[in-house]
Amino acid sequence: MLTGLGSIIGSGWLFGAWKAAKIAGPAAICAWVIGAVVILAIALTYAELGSMFPESGGMVRYARYSHGALVGFISAWANWIAIVSVIPIEAEASIQYMSTWPYEWAHNLFVNGELTAPGLLLSAVLVIIYFMLNYWGVKVFARANTAITIFKFIIPGLTILGLMMSGFHKENLGDGLGGTGTFAPYGWSAVLTAVATSGIVFAFNGFQSPVNLAGEARNPAKSVPFAVIGSILLALVIYVLLQIAYIGAVSPADVMKGWNQFNFKSPF
Repeated sequence: MLTGLGSIIGSGWLFGAWKAAKIAGPAAICAWVIGAVVILAIALTYAELGSMFPESGGMVRYARYSHGALVGFISAWANWIAIVSVIPIEAEASIQYMSTWPYEWAHNLFVNGELTAPGLLLSAVLVIIYFMLNYWGVKVFARANTAITIFKFIIPGLTILGLMMSGFHKENLGDGLGGTGTFAPYGWSAVLTAVATSGIVFAFNGFQSPVNLAGEARNPAKSVPFAVIGSILLALVIYVLLQIAYIGAVSPADVMKGWNQFNFKSPF
């Protein structure tokens, strides 16, 4: 389960709370739950397949078993492209966060929602660094994965505590949760929009890791479903708490101007 949780928690939590709240307001909390349900519907299928066919790299094998070598080949390449695409995504997310540092050179890395030339250059360097970390990480995966996952769990936890301790304004949660404002100021259609466009689905991506490692499990019939479902549910708890902490930490005076007015300027 730690493997799945470590794969799920990435840059998605850094931006998801802000973007979801900007689109749906306090109802963004519901968007995370809906996103988890959607992902679980997909994950349960893979969990069942992982139990039936416990092989290493299971994600690239199932299409071959059901539709033959050609479809399996295409599916394997599609899965590989999706995985390697995460590295530049994480690099760009890192640069965007670095642009909030109190230094002039950092501010020039990410301007008007786009990477500048220095930002692109530094992103390329980060891609190489992240690649090497993943390459070397294979050799120490068994020993390092638990520590890395715990680290990934602690950082969002400290962020939640930091946001709540900085000042939690219950009224921001809206009338649905005991506040004074509107819980869904932009309607419930905005909640579904947040699920699709604010990075919520992306934030849950990574649950496939236990399926790909099913061949190494002692009892895959039990451990694979437990790992897949458990990692998604744990991630959901973290994301919902982050969303609540973010909503409560915003100044009520700023909320009065509208959630859709918020931009990425905070170092949090």
